Amino acid sequence: MRAILERRATSVGGTIGELVVAADVDRLLALSGGHLRTVFELLPTAIHRAGPTGEGALDSAAVDRAIRLRADALNKGLLDTHRAALDHVRQHCTPPPDDLRRAFNELLQSRHVLACYDVGGTWFAPHPLTDPAVLA
Repeated sequence: MRAILERRATSVGGTIGELVVAADVDRLLALSGGHLRTVFELLPTAIHRAGPTGEGALDSAAVDRAIRLRADALNKGLLDTHRAALDHVRQHCTPPPDDLRRAFNELLQSRHVLACYDVGGTWFAPHPLTDPAVLA
């Protein structure tokens, strides 16, 4: 994903390092849940929140604000059943019992829960921006 970001920055005549410091790029990539869409939602928000500083790279505070805004938006409006399904996925990496299956399916569709595939089969993980530590 870092290579894709770098190519995108190069296409407009710069480098990702001129926009965001390396540690913040790592944070953005980790919190994206492996989705470029999330990274491309976070970066413009950070740029908008930073305003015209004229200093090149975004400061970490702007990146923090963008992460917080996206996490708040992602978690806004979750029902208790959604939170229970997320907790189950967080603990077991599997779909929840039948009584929470509808909430789980809604979370999958809205990218709150990510389906992961590897040689061992399919497993599930909550989107990193739904982590209570990000919201604290």
